Amino acid sequence: MNYALKNIIAIFLILFVLIFGYYYLFSRQKGQYMPDSWADFDCMYPTSISTDELQPTLLKGSILILNRCVNEKTLLSEGYIVLFNQGGLKKVGIITGSESKAGTKYYTVQISNQGGDDFTVSKDEITAYTKLPSES
Repeated sequence: MNYALKNIIAIFLILFVLIFGYYYLFSRQKGQYMPDSWADFDCMYPTSISTDELQPTLLKGSILILNRCVNEKTLLSEGYIVLFNQGGLKKVGIITGSESKAGTKYYTVQISNQGGDDFTVSKDEITAYTKLPSES
């Protein structure tokens, strides 16, 4: 391998480590999904929080890494952060309850701490999820 190609690869590796380090130390919402192995890296779904409606749970400007490898969506429970499709738009919210109707699991998802913005979302509309630690 020639000298120039080695330098280019080294620069890209250094940039990757710096960007990932900045994200991990400063931009990441604490306690969110991180893959257990290299094989699970394709399950990562990054999204950013652009509003302050869910503060203090989700901070405006933070970057969330969600798990999009949802195998058993019926295991989701209260407190999980989910990304779901509603009317063609992707929304981030917090599960506040669940119920089963005619064999289908539905979740009540709150997208604002100011109230009034609750959605009933079927398990098939959920694209990705993560669980943040409870504040106790």
